[in-house]
Order: sequence, then structure tokens, then C-alpha cells
Amino acid sequence: MSPLLCLLLLAVLALTVSSQEFVPNVPEECLKTGVCEDLPDYPTERVDAIIEELGPALDKYEVEDLDASETLSRAGDEDQDLCESRRRTMMPRAARDKDGNWHYVLNQRTKPVLSFIVEICNPVDSPCANVAHFYTGYEASCKQKFTYRNSPTLDAGGAMVERQLLFPSCCSCQYRQTNE
Repeated sequence: MSPLLCLLLLAVLALTVSSQEFVPNVPEECLKTGVCEDLPDYPTERVDAIIEELGPALDKYEVEDLDASETLSRAGDEDQDLCESRRRTMMPRAARDKDGNWHYVLNQRTKPVLSFIVEICNPVDSPCANVAHFYTGYEASCKQKFTYRNSPTLDAGGAMVERQLLFPSCCSCQYRQTNE
């Protein structure tokens, strides 16, 4: 093989390896919710450098927090939900896009770039509350609903790219017709 062809092959191989450097290795528990807050291979140094470089340009992303007053007002509601769920603040570090591909989210634990309140089914596919009655031939269960949010992410080469990612939004009692 000629030296020029060897160099060309090495360059292609180097580009392939470097383009796969910033693709998350997603733990099993994250696959259930579609979001990861803890990743053993999170590229903290690269993310911190981008956040420092972009500075105030990242202020456009939401940083929400579930405060005590909101928790108390929901706990005192007379209306009851048909599905058991829990609300909490989420600071994502990886999430899926509409095609199911996982991406690192630019975020820091000490100074979040993106955080928001989510409602997560407890557990998914559990039966709806007993007060909900359906005609014979129908059944109902609690389903996790998702919403898209614009999010700062890393592309495979390590540059910041804004993408729409899927995040949990609420838990909903859904019914379907059975063949009974």
C-alpha cells in the first residue's frame, strides 16, 4: 500500500474515532425515563469549557425549581389525580431526540444551564385510580407523557448544538378498547 493511501486511511479512521467521542453510553436505568442525570462517562471538562466560552448566551435556557410553596399548594388541592406520580426538578445530562438518539446535554450540577419540573408516573403502566370506572371492553392505565424542549447539546465532535429533546412532562390515565 502506498504511503499516501496509508495517510488517507489513517485520517479517515481518526475522523471516525473523534466523531464518536461525544456519544453517551446510557445506563439501563436511564432508558426507562428517557433522561439521564448521572452518567459515568459525562464529558465534564468539555462541557465546562463550552459553558465558560458561551457564558450569557446560555441564559436563554430555563432553570426551574420545585419550591416548597408549590409542593404545599398541590398537596392541599381537593381534586385528586387518577394516576400516582411524583413531581421533581430534573437537571438532565443526556436525553433522546425524536429519532431515539441520545445526546449529552450541556449542564452543570453547581450552576445548571437547564433544569425543569417534571411529573413522573409512579410506576408507568400502573392501573388508574379505582374511582375511574370504564365500560366493559375498556381498560385504563397510567402512561408517561413527554414534551420537546430546546436544549443545548454536544454534537458527536464536541461542539454545542441546540436540539429538541424529549423530556417527561406528566402522567396521564389513558384508556383503550380490549377485545372482550
